[in-house]
Amino acid sequence: MPSISNHHQQTAVMPTVNGPFKDHLTLNVGEDLRICHFNIEGISKAKCEVLTKIMNKERIDVIALHETHTKDDNDLQKRGYIAGYTVIGAIHHKQYGIATYVKENIDDTMVVHKANSGNTQVLSTKIGSITVTNVYKPPNNKWESDPMKTFEHPAIYVGDFNSHNMAWGYDIKNKGTFRSARWLKEYTPDLSIISKPPNDSKQLASRRILCDFPHSQHRPVVLEYGLKIPIIRSIPKPRWNFRKANWTEFAKELDHLIQWIPAKAECYDRFVGAIKMIAKKHIPRGFRKQFIPGWDETCNELYAEFQRSKDNNIADELINNLNLIRKQRWHEKTENLDFTHSSHKAWSLMKKLGTSNNITKGQHTLRPNSVATRLKSVGKLSVDKEHNRLIKTELRNHRKMLMPHPTLDAAFTQNDVTPCKKLFTLLDRMLTNRRFKVFLGNKESNWRTVLNGLPQGSVLAPTLFNLFIHDLPVTKGLKFQYADDIAIAYQSTDLEDSGKALTEDLSTMNKYFSKWRLKPNPTKTEVCAFHLNNKKAREELKVTFQGVQLKHNFTPKYLGITLDRTLTFKEHLVKTGKKVRSRVNLIQKLAGTGWGASAKTLRTAALALTYSAAEYGAQVWCNSAYVEKVDTQLHSVIKAEDRRNSLLAERLEDIPALRLRSRKPPWKTAKDLIRSGFETKKCWCDEWTNSTLPIKNKNLVMDPNQGVMGMELPRHEWSVLNCLRTGHGRCADMMFKWRLQDSPACDCGNDRQTINHIIKECQIRKFNQGIEGIHAITPEAVKWIRELDVHL
Repeated sequence: MPSISNHHQQTAVMPTVNGPFKDHLTLNVGEDLRICHFNIEGISKAKCEVLTKIMNKERIDVIALHETHTKDDNDLQKRGYIAGYTVIGAIHHKQYGIATYVKENIDDTMVVHKANSGNTQVLSTKIGSITVTNVYKPPNNKWESDPMKTFEHPAIYVGDFNSHNMAWGYDIKNKGTFRSARWLKEYTPDLSIISKPPNDSKQLASRRILCDFPHSQHRPVVLEYGLKIPIIRSIPKPRWNFRKANWTEFAKELDHLIQWIPAKAECYDRFVGAIKMIAKKHIPRGFRKQFIPGWDETCNELYAEFQRSKDNNIADELINNLNLIRKQRWHEKTENLDFTHSSHKAWSLMKKLGTSNNITKGQHTLRPNSVATRLKSVGKLSVDKEHNRLIKTELRNHRKMLMPHPTLDAAFTQNDVTPCKKLFTLLDRMLTNRRFKVFLGNKESNWRTVLNGLPQGSVLAPTLFNLFIHDLPVTKGLKFQYADDIAIAYQSTDLEDSGKALTEDLSTMNKYFSKWRLKPNPTKTEVCAFHLNNKKAREELKVTFQGVQLKHNFTPKYLGITLDRTLTFKEHLVKTGKKVRSRVNLIQKLAGTGWGASAKTLRTAALALTYSAAEYGAQVWCNSAYVEKVDTQLHSVIKAEDRRNSLLAERLEDIPALRLRSRKPPWKTAKDLIRSGFETKKCWCDEWTNSTLPIKNKNLVMDPNQGVMGMELPRHEWSVLNCLRTGHGRCADMMFKWRLQDSPACDCGNDRQTINHIIKECQIRKFNQGIEGIHAITPEAVKWIRELDVHL
């Protein structure tokens, strides 16, 4: 990586205070300018003093002012002196007027064009190789047919255009450059326009609007122009470099060493130490204080060559090479998104892309040993000697009845279950001699032994717990149980009667819990009432448990479903919609046309992230009137995946036609469909075959249930492929239809440049294999798509 310098030169590494890389070091490649332009509404000494402070703080190179209200150069010198800057050119007018300033240490400057036609004033200055044009147009003037002179790239046009048409590309969410104090409204009459590079490379530019300026309704606009590469400040913490790891030797040595470590809890530290020791041998470890992601030896060579020649073409080649490396790494990451076996890497990438609930880790004030002691004391129950004696007696009796079996399966016959010694030994090892540690940051607690409870996350734990409490006592209300979550429902026309009945049931359950040494948590126990009586909407149930009045929750959450008094599920669907929305934002980041993931990866991510969250509990709330809260977000996922533009119809398999696509059918509907012999695939095929809609290239798809070819292609090729299949894209004919282009003609001479013309007729671009070859994704078709110069 190039050495770091804090000097502001043509090529330097300097800290950015504001802009696209706030608080980052940036490597500026090629010429860069910081331009400030705004309507000063009459220049004065007091305004220039304020302006001097702002320009020095923002490190501005060029200042473009409008409505200076000066008579001549002498008047401008008297009232418009800005310390550290020199006037390079000005056009005077008692009501309008413009002036361009440059920093005193910039020598290569020259005025190349000056025009004042109908009070529309234009002043162009060449600073190095960049042409900066200062423009002012009065509010009531009209533009001429050729208002400004066009300069070659790089060129920048800034000024007060007094144009409020949205076609200029305004963003109404941003702060306006003009604020009407009388009408309390904001507008954006001040524009910043930069030329497009001839090689179509990205020219980095950012625009910011500063705070209000005294005695002017306009706000200063800062434009940062130039190629800037952010330099990442690394956290001084060693990391493993898995890209350069020797995994073959690592696995070989670990397999040899691991056989000598017994699989016991006492050997945990030995096991961890062995892995760390072998990893240090075969996996590089360390950190860099500062680095540029994707910077390799080729970038070093191009940068050194640019330092010698100062050729901007080499700078463009450097940026393109860096972008290519980053794009390849991005595709590697997105292609490896796998939610099938482990979603750890996928979720890690999603969090890096940005989520709505980022958690900032703070410093831990507790000690790990304190937390471990608390956990053990919470799970500790009072010792009942009589109860222990009975249990030990029962265990001895059952051990006498144990019979040996060759396998566990042999212990279970069709008619009866006989005790098995192997099964007993397995359960005994599972439930005894269990130890745990608490980790907080880099600190850890001592080993502690767990005496009660079941191992969290084990497959047998729910089954064993269900066997343990299979004889729950009979209560007045109905009991609903899922693992250790138990709900008691009681139906009555009187809330007071319901409260008394539930209190009695809880008292009965408490006796059972005490007998079998189960410890319920009254603070986590809640009560609620479901009814349609609006007069009693805020009335609470009075239920006591272990001498404590339970909290009444009007919107309780049970098994992940938020309930409400009238069971409309509005609260749940609103929350689910927001949750899905945050995940849709992640999918949209993966769906970029140039740097997006492949269609297969997008589909997997959409099903794993959005549909899994949206369809949870759909059998319960699918008939709610607020379902559109979720459906709207799922429709945006379909748009992000380009299914709307794909003729084929990326329709999900096993989805009945008599339902909304975004959720499963109600149970009644599903049963009716099964009884009627409904077949999803046959229904889709019949619908596609019998459709009378004017679908372009319909003959390409014979069976919509079959997968679409090309889903493994990169995002850009996949998007172009779908545009060609559907006949819709940004060709000249469509751009003219959308009023974004002046003519629908093709550059080959044809009157209309349609998708069909590009494929079959265009003398410059036509593909000999036609749309059939493109749809079949032949190697020639993929090459033709990549070389196509029309950005569809």
